[in-house]
Amino acid sequence: MMQENLQVEIEVNQMKLSIDPRQYKIETKYKCWQSDKDFISYIQLKDESRVLLTDFEDIQITPYHSGTYQGVYITYQKARNTSASLRTFYLIDTTTNELMLRLMTLQEDKNIQEIAWPSPLETHDGYSVLPYRQGILLPHDEKMSLKLPFNGQFCSAAAYLSMLGSVEKDGAVLMINETPWDSRYEVKQLFEKEEARLQFIQLPSLGKMRYRRDLRYVFFANGDYNTLAKYYRGYLKEKGQLRTLKEKTVALPQIEELVKCSFVHTGIKTYVQPTSRFYDANNPKKNNHLTSFAQRANELETYQKMGMKHLYLHLDGWGIAYDNGHPDVMPINEQAGGIEGMKALETKVHELGYLFGIHDQYRDYYHLAKTYNREFALQDVSGNHYEHANWAGGVQNYLCASVAKDYVKRNFEKLKGYDIGLDGAYLDVFTCNELDECANVNHLMTRKDCAMYREQCFQYLVANQIMPSSEEVNEWAMNTLVFCHYAPYEFQMYENGKAAGIGIPLFNLVYHDCVVIPWMMDKPSDDYMLYALLNGGAPYFKRDAAYPNIDGAFTKGLVPLEQQKKRCEIVSQFHQKVAGVEMVSHEFIDDTFRKQKTVFENGMAVMIDLDQGTYEIVSK
Repeated sequence: MMQENLQVEIEVNQMKLSIDPRQYKIETKYKCWQSDKDFISYIQLKDESRVLLTDFEDIQITPYHSGTYQGVYITYQKARNTSASLRTFYLIDTTTNELMLRLMTLQEDKNIQEIAWPSPLETHDGYSVLPYRQGILLPHDEKMSLKLPFNGQFCSAAAYLSMLGSVEKDGAVLMINETPWDSRYEVKQLFEKEEARLQFIQLPSLGKMRYRRDLRYVFFANGDYNTLAKYYRGYLKEKGQLRTLKEKTVALPQIEELVKCSFVHTGIKTYVQPTSRFYDANNPKKNNHLTSFAQRANELETYQKMGMKHLYLHLDGWGIAYDNGHPDVMPINEQAGGIEGMKALETKVHELGYLFGIHDQYRDYYHLAKTYNREFALQDVSGNHYEHANWAGGVQNYLCASVAKDYVKRNFEKLKGYDIGLDGAYLDVFTCNELDECANVNHLMTRKDCAMYREQCFQYLVANQIMPSSEEVNEWAMNTLVFCHYAPYEFQMYENGKAAGIGIPLFNLVYHDCVVIPWMMDKPSDDYMLYALLNGGAPYFKRDAAYPNIDGAFTKGLVPLEQQKKRCEIVSQFHQKVAGVEMVSHEFIDDTFRKQKTVFENGMAVMIDLDQGTYEIVSK
């Protein structure tokens, strides 16, 4: 068991670091941050048992000094139930006074499921800052239930940004996850203490911990979520992960037109396979319907007659059917008009001065795909393949991202050969769903590799003058991604408009000038047009739901198109003024959180009142 009196104190630049194998404490000039005294970091094994770090029999603390860091590392060896040995580092950056936390596995154990490390910091007042979708604040003293998608994995919709934060009345801390690919986070609320805890969880990569995990804690004397967002933006800029729309426009000049556009999301062919969970045996017409390319062209002519000058058409189901047969989506749907019909639609789109893009999918790997081969489906370390039948195409696995770009190139070269000119393309789920890993030795892939392979698909589009888009946003893709389907507040994904926490434009405070985000314009509860303005985003003119009550598209709160046209004009005019411009700040004007304001770098600002349904746009 743990030896007694293993404690170390280090003072650097008026900062004091106190460490023992169970907890750590760092005293800055303005606040003392203490790890949770009741929490002991642990290794979770696959049989659901736990090995606490204090269960190790041999624990040694060693001083660490370099030209830029001072601190200690702790070595943990010899514990029952695990062959693993670990080393943790607690280091003060002598240049920045930031705390660097590192975890290394000296000896692997194939039975490790995850490692809960480091111990979470205690909280006493204020709120947590989470990068969950657009961003949320969680008051520390409020009882609420929060269920994170994808089990809280970083690099998914659970975390557009690789950071967490805590803001209290006497200080704030930004917790940067520098190695986010194989990690997740949890929010634990201690209702009896009216406190919350933010916990990092480290995951194996292909069954092993493999590499050093790094976290960086930055401390502030005062500030709020704006402070954390702006520091994090500077951190990303140093890493070369902040490529603006202006820079992207050099390769893709049609971005200048995109920022003027309202968005139309619609489709051609729907066919729900009998094996799909969406198959409705009692209403066969819901499972199979078709709209021709010619009819979609006529609709666009109608929109122009209404006065819609700038539109981006996002087209679903142009191949076999929506969410069917991927990655073998072709041939172009014959019933709808085939190659000539789709070419005629593309020609009409451009004659009207609009932009044209398509939906495509390179993760869902359907058994009915013409070239389906289980060999290229994701395989876990036990040799199993993920399988489900959630979507219209029926039974599927997941395609290993290592071969995704080859399919992208094959399909888009065919479209090029048909002389169908695309302005944009939407590669579904890449920036929304978690990163994948594949244990097939013929195409071994880590989660970090997966991010690289997915981005290669976007890079292929850029090289062919096609603007890349995906379902949501994520920082790993921001050097190439131009726009997305949405990057919403979490409450916008529910018909009742309710979700845990308080929505904030955290992602936009970091990345607003780097991407075009279309916003929902319905009125299911609040008027979502106000959020579009607040975020300086583009508007949806028409958005057809691919699936009922999924994807934040619901039946109530729909706005007639004539009325929506006027609303789109307001949002689009403002978007043109602030697209590619940094969002400088966001604030809640009163304690109700119903009055909000954002300010942009060019002096433009917008204030909204959700209770009154009003807005005010001002400029210097």
